[in-house]
Amino acid sequence: MIYELLGLLPEDISGRKCYEIIGRSTECVPCATRQAIDRKEFVSIEKYVPELGLHLSCRSNPVMDGQGNVIRIVEHLRDITRQKETEEELRQSAHFLDNLMESIQDGLSILNPDLSIHRANRTIKNWHKQQAPLEGKKCYQAYHNREFPCDPCPSLLCLQSGVMENEEICVHTDIGIKWIEIFSYPLVNAENHTVEGVIEFVRDITKRKQAEEELKKIEWMLSSQQAPPLTADYTLVDAYIPPYGNLTELNTRREILDAVGAETLKNIVDDFLDMLATSVAVYERNGDYALGIFSSDWCRSMDRASYQLCGTEDREQALKCGKWLCHESCWNTAKQAIETGAPADVECEGGIRLYAVPIRASGEIIGTINVGYGDPPADISRLSELASKYGVDVKELIRWSNVYESRPPFVIEMAKRRVHSAAHLIGEIVERKQAEAALKESETTYRALFENSLDAIFLTVPDGKIFAANKAACEMMGMTESELIAGGRDKVVDKNDPRLSDALNQRALKKSFKGELNFKRKDGTSFPVEISTGVYQDIHISIIMDEKITHSDHFFPEETGIGFSGFLGNTPCRFSNNFKSPDDRILAFDIG
Repeated sequence: MIYELLGLLPEDISGRKCYEIIGRSTECVPCATRQAIDRKEFVSIEKYVPELGLHLSCRSNPVMDGQGNVIRIVEHLRDITRQKETEEELRQSAHFLDNLMESIQDGLSILNPDLSIHRANRTIKNWHKQQAPLEGKKCYQAYHNREFPCDPCPSLLCLQSGVMENEEICVHTDIGIKWIEIFSYPLVNAENHTVEGVIEFVRDITKRKQAEEELKKIEWMLSSQQAPPLTADYTLVDAYIPPYGNLTELNTRREILDAVGAETLKNIVDDFLDMLATSVAVYERNGDYALGIFSSDWCRSMDRASYQLCGTEDREQALKCGKWLCHESCWNTAKQAIETGAPADVECEGGIRLYAVPIRASGEIIGTINVGYGDPPADISRLSELASKYGVDVKELIRWSNVYESRPPFVIEMAKRRVHSAAHLIGEIVERKQAEAALKESETTYRALFENSLDAIFLTVPDGKIFAANKAACEMMGMTESELIAGGRDKVVDKNDPRLSDALNQRALKKSFKGELNFKRKDGTSFPVEISTGVYQDIHISIIMDEKITHSDHFFPEETGIGFSGFLGNTPCRFSNNFKSPDDRILAFDIG
């Protein structure tokens, strides 16, 4: 009833304009009744009436007299609010679905039961632009240029089984050949549980397939092989021992060797040497060996043969004679990298190539890493030439050349990148060891200064706690170090000094203060001091002289200092050694 719809009684409506009934002073726009009067025909419109908060279907039918004049209008109103809300929900749902499909970077299609394409997202359309429009075409026609369904077809299987099916196939697209993995999911009717279509999710797996093909090329590297036997101390039973022994025993510089250690060096280079299975050497900047490893039979045989050309068992003489061809090639490459500061890539005397990367620590080149790479020669004439130069049987070289497994270019490039990483890591270890040694030396020096100085020194933090006090400070204040630490700044600062407040304010603003204040000893006596204080890394450092001292303007600049970690643990604190006079008495603490 109209009265129920509007919430009014008959007497509320009688004699009033229709638009007045809903609280308006003018006609609605649009108005079905006005249009019916003007056009003298039935009019139906839908509109939202904000005064009622309703969507209405308004149908106005004119009643005319014999002369065709409109004498009355029959107006029918129907509440269609729920219908409109449902339509809006459906529209929002469809909009959400559209956005969802287009936001998915993989391919997505919705197929009808006959495998015709109902919808496809942007990715699928980009792959098959020449088949546009895709909607309505069979998937096997549009996607695979076939007249019959694929065999096997995961979507057909899905329609039959009612469960997810998947398959990997190779397809030709407008942007090239692709390997794709198809996942077909059934669209099931919720009421009768019948499969009414398929959602086909397509993932591009081309890169994965290419990687698999590349891995097949180096399958020999991934195949399980019996690990070589180990001794009780985990060294290889059949480890190669060159005839000249361990050349690191001749290392006189030992900058890299001592800082990193032989075992750590071996572990570092194993990261790339296992990929190449050739040889590696780590040199100090003066040419001494910090490490030398020969992995391949080719490199071992060539190194052994060229060492024998030296005609001496004296290793130092052999290194200098110029006939040890493998050593000469390796060191000359290393020297080039050291002198130029850049990687060196040269042909080795032994038929492969050498790659050398400089090792830097603290901004200086301290050595190099050299690694051999590449296939040994296979040409018989080249092998004969090497056999003559090295004094070995050519049949032996042929045998060692044939057993070496060729490395793909990408493996070699990857190994070279790891050589750079290894050089950087070794440099960082050496630099850290150098810093630790310098820090230890500095801390020893400054610990001696702290403990034995005639100057009074306190180490504190901003909250007023005292962490350490030297002997001179204890004597000045007439207290033990434990008493000073327990009492903190309140134990030594004369709080009644009227200058204290200004001093604190000045230091808070300027991060420093220099002037005179009164301090107190254990017996309560007050005495004047000249204080220079500054804030460094959250530690307040103050330099104080008693009344005996007439002049001092030095304090501890953080930028030139050495860490006092021995006293403060993890608390940052730095001091310099720029004392002007051995007679200055210094008290450093926080007064804030």
